[in-house]
Amino acid sequence: MQYSELETERLQLRRLSERDAKAFHALAIDPHIRQYLLDGEIMSEAWCAEQIAVSDRLFGEGRAGLWLLYQKRALPEEAIGFCGFHVFEELGAEPQLLYALVERCAGKGYATEVARALLRFAAQELGMDRVVSAVDAPNHASIRVLEKMGFVRCGGVPGAFGTTILFERCI
Repeated sequence: MQYSELETERLQLRRLSERDAKAFHALAIDPHIRQYLLDGEIMSEAWCAEQIAVSDRLFGEGRAGLWLLYQKRALPEEAIGFCGFHVFEELGAEPQLLYALVERCAGKGYATEVARALLRFAAQELGMDRVVSAVDAPNHASIRVLEKMGFVRCGGVPGAFGTTILFERCI
């Protein structure tokens, strides 16, 4: 399955690949991104390479992996985040919707725009009828995005910052 690019009104989503290792690593060590998504940890280049391989495997299995996010018409062209579907083994085998943006791009509606595009992709291209996601309880912005997109809370588990809230949405 190729799906090398997706677009929204303001963003381009480009499938993460080995050539993006440095850009992905820069995002993975960004303090704003790792604040919740990566449990505050600084991820190594080796971890990033492994995640690229996992993403490729998910795409190869007919599921979706990760994309880097770029603002359309922005110069210089620079990745402002990543998004897609990722398996968090501690939460189960089902790929979960995720999105992460650098701080200067937070609060501009990009997360909602990306979530909407990924839900459409999941339904139309992957034939999924349900999407799940998990958010640390203190991450109020991501909780608002998921609730705005029609996700409902379906549980919780202990997490690095207290409770990790589990969400689901039928599509």
